[in-house]
Amino acid sequence: MAEIKNEEKTVLEADTVFLLMKRGFPISRNVRAQWMLEHLDSVIEIQQFSTNYEDAPELEVVSVLPNGSPESWSCDTSHQFLYKVIGTTSIIFLAHKYRMVFSLDLSPSLATVDIQHGEIVIDEVYLATKRCLEGITKPFTIPGSKRTLQPEIFVTVIAHTPFLTSPSQQVLVQGWLLTANNVNHLIQHLEKQLNLLEEKVSFVAAIANQQLETLKAENERLVGGLFEDGTSYYNKNNSCLGNTAMILPEANFINMLRYGMLALTLLPEHSCAHLIIISDGIVSTTDVHVLDSIMQQLRATTIACSFVHVGSVYHPHCADGLIPYQDLLCFLAAATLGSYMTYMPQIVPEHGEDINMYHKNFLYWQLYRDTSNSTVSTKQTKWHSNNTFFYGHKPVHLLRKKQIDDQVTCTLSSLLCCRLREGYLIKRAIIREDILEICFVLLWKSNVFLEHLVTCPWSSKSLSVSNTIQYTITIEAPYEFLHDITCLSKKPLKSQYRQGVVSRFWIAIKSLTESDNMLAHFSWFPGSGWSWYNIPDTIRSGIPVFNLSAHPVPNTLQLSDAACPQFGQIWHPVVSMETAQWARWMHTQRITLVLSHDRPLPKYLHQANQNGRFQWIQCRQAAAVLYAMLKTWATFVLVENHTYVQFIYKEVEKPPVAFSLIRVNCKALCVVLNIAFTGGTEGGVRHNVVVDLIERLSQLTLPNRPMEYQETLCCTVIHKPLEKILIRYERVPTDPSVMVFPDITHTNSNRNPSILTNNHTTTLSRYLFHNRWLWHVKRPFVHIVPGITLPRLNITAIARILSTITKMRLEEGFYFAYSAAGIINMVLEVNMQGLGKNSEHFPCIVQYIIFPPQIVLNATLEADQSDEDTDEGTVDGDLSTEDCEGSGDFQIITEIWIEPQYGHVGMLTKRAGEFMHSLQYHQLPDATRLRRIS
Repeated sequence: MAEIKNEEKTVLEADTVFLLMKRGFPISRNVRAQWMLEHLDSVIEIQQFSTNYEDAPELEVVSVLPNGSPESWSCDTSHQFLYKVIGTTSIIFLAHKYRMVFSLDLSPSLATVDIQHGEIVIDEVYLATKRCLEGITKPFTIPGSKRTLQPEIFVTVIAHTPFLTSPSQQVLVQGWLLTANNVNHLIQHLEKQLNLLEEKVSFVAAIANQQLETLKAENERLVGGLFEDGTSYYNKNNSCLGNTAMILPEANFINMLRYGMLALTLLPEHSCAHLIIISDGIVSTTDVHVLDSIMQQLRATTIACSFVHVGSVYHPHCADGLIPYQDLLCFLAAATLGSYMTYMPQIVPEHGEDINMYHKNFLYWQLYRDTSNSTVSTKQTKWHSNNTFFYGHKPVHLLRKKQIDDQVTCTLSSLLCCRLREGYLIKRAIIREDILEICFVLLWKSNVFLEHLVTCPWSSKSLSVSNTIQYTITIEAPYEFLHDITCLSKKPLKSQYRQGVVSRFWIAIKSLTESDNMLAHFSWFPGSGWSWYNIPDTIRSGIPVFNLSAHPVPNTLQLSDAACPQFGQIWHPVVSMETAQWARWMHTQRITLVLSHDRPLPKYLHQANQNGRFQWIQCRQAAAVLYAMLKTWATFVLVENHTYVQFIYKEVEKPPVAFSLIRVNCKALCVVLNIAFTGGTEGGVRHNVVVDLIERLSQLTLPNRPMEYQETLCCTVIHKPLEKILIRYERVPTDPSVMVFPDITHTNSNRNPSILTNNHTTTLSRYLFHNRWLWHVKRPFVHIVPGITLPRLNITAIARILSTITKMRLEEGFYFAYSAAGIINMVLEVNMQGLGKNSEHFPCIVQYIIFPPQIVLNATLEADQSDEDTDEGTVDGDLSTEDCEGSGDFQIITEIWIEPQYGHVGMLTKRAGEFMHSLQYHQLPDATRLRRIS
């Protein structure tokens, strides 16, 4: 009956298809692209709306706009038609959940007057943010239907200032669930925070300006300075600028991208990621390799990067030559499927559910975004002049050159997954005479495109069957670029910049060849040519396929059983692949764990032994239970305590259709389970595997001791990526009273060794809310009383105090996460509830750092040992405890690092941690300090 009804329906050509991704499931780019290929030149229909999200398909057809619709077609009757997907059909993906990070550029270049708009540019940053937030929160009706969509949008707002010594917190808000009811509350909160930030920045800017005036006054005496000692004069001028460290504009732009990616990882997963940078475009880059690395991360993690340009576009009267780098912004937006738009002060209508430009730019996701059809054409943002004697903007003339014509044997699904992860975009796909033609485009550089044209026989099973795929790589670029890459052998380039561009280009071409070799190896899956799933009996019994040997080269893979060389040959490239490269070939997910520590705690945890060394906190018992569970879960073991493989079956009696891979990355007590699935694995299957793993992990317990009455959990599942924000101190800071972590490599200040620190801690210090406490324990002045022996204050007594603090944190629910050189990191994940009633709970990570006892030397002893101190601080055995203990006072140092999650703390499982209930993140340090004092 259904077929008869479909035959009666009229078939229309689809101009635009709207697909809604399933809630709570990972829908990768590969799955979205496969839907497009599977339905190419086929007929689809609009699916009926169902309130049961579990029964919904991974990609639901919610609306279709026909090409040349008849008079009988309307939003009410659209479901009565059938639609044919053709090569020119535009496919738009919508989601139930989005995560967005707004990066606000507050560089000094914004403190200028926009003569075209009559505004201070820095004020336009707030207005543009307000318009964006108001625009995306409005519910909208999906075009071609009457279905209204109001997705969940989690927002983080970061303000970037160039001053490293600014005492303000740059994360204005994190994890705010944006709705139409609370958007005004968020805007008021941002306005208040920006006003406070502006006051603090102006205070620091005044200090910097005073230093510049002092430097100018010194330069006026240049003639006198020429007769002075050159070194002393140079150091005198540098000392003026060294007091106020300031990030250069080039590094500030890179930091906006880095912190934006970090903030997106801390927002809820299984959602569309979008980084929106609001800037005047006065940006640059100093290291193109750093930019390339960031571009690869953006592409691999499917983060769309968009730009909202505030201020005037380029015109002859730009203030002080501040010219926006519009080409770079447009390139980044187009390469990451984002958008570039100029700020327009139009107000979004309060009423009505029509779709607006913010919905189109920030909520639409497409396999290829044509910039020529954007809401605001880039041509309108270019400066033009009718005077022929002035050079206005002219379009770049591009030429085409065929570079490679070759073939590769693999499945189309694996090729699709690899190319999309490498950053290629699907520009078009056409079926001609049973031949599928896919045109991939890689935006390699501004005005430089690599076109990857793929052709192969097409059938309903072409995605999963290994075929010989023909491909042609064509370069589309200006004449100058094509000349440099082709005529380099005849005439070497003298410019290092041009030579560097050519070298990077050939590295990109070489990586394609390496990718083809790996694709050819993956051609055995899931075909039956190689017995990749016929496990030898020795491997099935539990023996790993490979062993990690320490000799002659550390971490060398050796085949454990020489009787199965073919099976080892199949899986050797899989186990040899780095975890960072998994995303190019497979779907990746991760689970973060904190293992339970061994009991009892080490004796020399807070106090060094006779050799001046501290003991580490270990987790051998929990690790043994974890590895035993993974061995039971896996179909076979690739490397013991390292890599495990499980086959995925659709039918019991038939061969597996996919496999999942787990690699254990253990750093102290923080363990990351990196999970990979073969390309093309359905999102529902991946979701079920991960859910089953988490359930197994949450039920693991340690073997009971005779005196223990309760079971001790083996591990705790952390919902946030703890490994990315874990504070790892390797040394005690030299000056604990100063808590500044500037990135010295990107500042214009002199390299001050006293504040040189780990770059990882530097990045986190600009994002996480942190505080440090110092307790100075003075040695008492005691008169000698005959017959009375008073207890001596020594380092053992201070270690007992630290041990008491550690026990208090454990009672509150903290877990050990890292320890080194007597420095202990304890972690607690609390649930933050929104300020509204019946709000959802979202995890927030709190880290507590305990340093070993420190001895504050007196002036005489400190002068004797000042030459022996290291720049980074002290480690095990640096100072002699016996020599220093009797000559100085003691110091207790603790720190707290909190993720700036919006909301207040919900109920905790441990009764000792109830003092944190209903507190916001910035109130937790004071509450922790007061409880410790009490």
